[in-house]
Amino acid sequence: FRRYWGFLLLERLLPHLSEDTVPSMMTPNIVRAMSDNISVKGKSALAKVGMRTAERLSEVCESNTKVGLAVLTHLLNQKNTIQPVDAAKTNLRSMMANRIVAKLDSEAIVGYVTYLQQLFAAPRRVRSKSGVADAQTAVNVSDKSIEKQRAWAVDQMIRVARFGQLPITDELTGSVLRFVAAHAAFTVTGDTKKCSVVELRDAPVPELSAATRDYCALALVNLVGELNRHVSEPNRTASDAETRGLAGHARDGTAWPTAALALVLDTKRKRGMQVVLHGFEETQEPLTKLLAQLREMAQAASGLEAAAAQRVHMLELLLGNLSVGAAFGANPQTQAEYLEVAAEVSECYAKLTQTGQESDSDSDDEPELQPVEVLTDILISLFTRDSSILRRLCDQVFVPFAELMTARAMESIVGVLQAREGADEDVVTEMDGLDAMDVDESDTEMADDNAGVIDEELRRKIEEALGSNSNGDDAASESGAEESFDDEQMTVFDDKLAEIFRQKKEQKTWARELKLSFVNFKLRVLDLADVFLTRQGDNALAIQLVAALVDLARTTNKDTRNRAVHERAVSILNGRLTKIPAGFDQTEALKLLEVVHERARRASDQRELEMLAGVAAFIGRAVLESGDVEASARVHELNAESVRDFMGRKASQMQVGFFRAAMAKQRAGLLSGLWTVAADAVAEFGRPQRAVNVYRQVQAYALADSVLATAPRVASELTDTSEFIVLTERVLRESCASLQETLKFAVSEANVNATGRLLIDGARVREIVQTVLQMVRRVAKVDAFRPIVVALKPSSEWTQAVKALEASDKLASPVIRNMCRSLADLSLLAEPKTKAKAKAI
Repeated sequence: FRRYWGFLLLERLLPHLSEDTVPSMMTPNIVRAMSDNISVKGKSALAKVGMRTAERLSEVCESNTKVGLAVLTHLLNQKNTIQPVDAAKTNLRSMMANRIVAKLDSEAIVGYVTYLQQLFAAPRRVRSKSGVADAQTAVNVSDKSIEKQRAWAVDQMIRVARFGQLPITDELTGSVLRFVAAHAAFTVTGDTKKCSVVELRDAPVPELSAATRDYCALALVNLVGELNRHVSEPNRTASDAETRGLAGHARDGTAWPTAALALVLDTKRKRGMQVVLHGFEETQEPLTKLLAQLREMAQAASGLEAAAAQRVHMLELLLGNLSVGAAFGANPQTQAEYLEVAAEVSECYAKLTQTGQESDSDSDDEPELQPVEVLTDILISLFTRDSSILRRLCDQVFVPFAELMTARAMESIVGVLQAREGADEDVVTEMDGLDAMDVDESDTEMADDNAGVIDEELRRKIEEALGSNSNGDDAASESGAEESFDDEQMTVFDDKLAEIFRQKKEQKTWARELKLSFVNFKLRVLDLADVFLTRQGDNALAIQLVAALVDLARTTNKDTRNRAVHERAVSILNGRLTKIPAGFDQTEALKLLEVVHERARRASDQRELEMLAGVAAFIGRAVLESGDVEASARVHELNAESVRDFMGRKASQMQVGFFRAAMAKQRAGLLSGLWTVAADAVAEFGRPQRAVNVYRQVQAYALADSVLATAPRVASELTDTSEFIVLTERVLRESCASLQETLKFAVSEANVNATGRLLIDGARVREIVQTVLQMVRRVAKVDAFRPIVVALKPSSEWTQAVKALEASDKLASPVIRNMCRSLADLSLLAEPKTKAKAKAI
């Protein structure tokens, strides 16, 4: 209701506003109203009035590119992209953004950035009498202070520079980068008109405050971080091999962090320039060395092949971002930490370039760390910092190094995933295997113990506060006499009691923040695991990583605090196990497969079972693809054991879908083992009173039907289907034999329990018969297997069982009687159906 009247009011106001004041109307609430559940094709009254308002706004933006860009930056806010045009789904915000972008060109964008730079240098200092911005400004009328106007101008420039769908050139991006960096780092002491930095020739009036310079420094760090994934506009005149630039680099190969750092260090020597960055005297020398290192890396990458050059460029980006963070940071401790990590990145680069050189370490010592091992430790250490830019950069840097992954580097990732919060230590290693299933209970017990300790400590402090105000009257306190406080003593006691509870609250807050940080830390390391399985899913180390993810998903399943970790781990396991690893340890893989089967039999819910089914299918296929006969036999044994557990144990959580996942992922030539398991299952548990209950008996037929559903794929992918012809014949034969025995039991007196109820009722009989008929029809549709159906001639016992079912009053229904006609002779299902010709009138 409020959004409806808001759109009506805005629609009425637009004709009375000048074009330049339109951006001031784009408040966060209005932008949010255009994004939330309002489709372009909506039929409601809210959607219609919203569409009219958006059309009016779009017309104003299309007529004035400066206004259009200002409105576009508000529409995008923190988003770098907009959704493609889709009339059926696009909301009003996306529709307006697409229309504005379609009308923009490079000249208009450059003009808008120039206007913003002029506004930054000379902001409007007096509000107009009417309270509405004049025609020369597009700043929000609510921005009252000069600092807010300058901050707004900087934000607008950065949003334009980082929006990839605009026709932005390297010159424009570099201009914004230099402008923000120069005003954050320098102050001009001489004639500004002769300044070597073009962006500083227009002296700010009034002078920039320290707060504005700090804001520019922070904005620059964020801009450099956003440009890490920005790919420069292709050079249309270049050859096809050079039509796409590097991420985070200009077309000439210069990294954006290097450009920002070079501006500071190369300009500081000029006369009339004074550096005003925090702690620059301490960081100047190491930053100079880092700049030389960055230029060396850029030059070295030009002579390397593509993959090696990509690794060097990613290290260059990481080193450059750390250097920019150290140069433009305001916290001395943070600057020192960035410089320390930068030194480690330089060491990693040195190891990367030492190809073919002998190691200095002795043969008896521990092997020297590989570049990817050093880099992995660096990235994990950076994840402890609360910076989304560094997190995204770490994922980006790790991509080209994923193919170099070693066992020690993987252990670093796995070690974090298997770590948990402990009572006495910061991190405690989890127990391996099934012992990890008990972690939730131990966590609860430790939490209770800690709560008891805190309560005792609180009680002791309160008693001390009471004792300090008793004037030393021990006799009275020992005798239990009540102590009376005067006003002064009560005031002192209240202050101490307030301090005690304040400290207790701070302890709880600190503990809560620590737990949240631990969860976020694991989520960031999970991003590395996601990158590795996406890029190197066929690596032998994938098995080790999958084992850690399975344990992590299990131990965080019922932990509300770690729910995000659980969801992320399950998402990776469900979506990234698409490649088949090779060269892995068969023994370890089989151990993991055994654990997965055991956990699937005791899965807590359907979602966990589906996740474990995908993991079992992934590992099972990897083992089968290896060609190891003994290992392959063990895979089939585990499948058979899980089927027996499902059929014979009432508490088993196994389902037929667990085996369908393996059927979907395995090649047709590897399916024979599952067909054998299905044939054995229907032969043993498809008969009456063999399974733990009738439902599990029905599932034995469902498993047989699932394997026969893969018959078309087998026939199309394999040239020699002789093995599967034999297996298909066995599955159908065992299914029919079990069905015949089931029908005899169903119509007998033994099908009644002590209470007079049927053990196998009509609904279950219908399910079994329907499944068997479906199995036969599946096979009959495959030309290679159709002769098997033709050979299914009815025996006298079969005919007698079918007639008994059809004549049964307690089981037969119109549906079952209709099915009995098909059951009478299954071989007829192999004949193609012919449509009856319509009679002529």
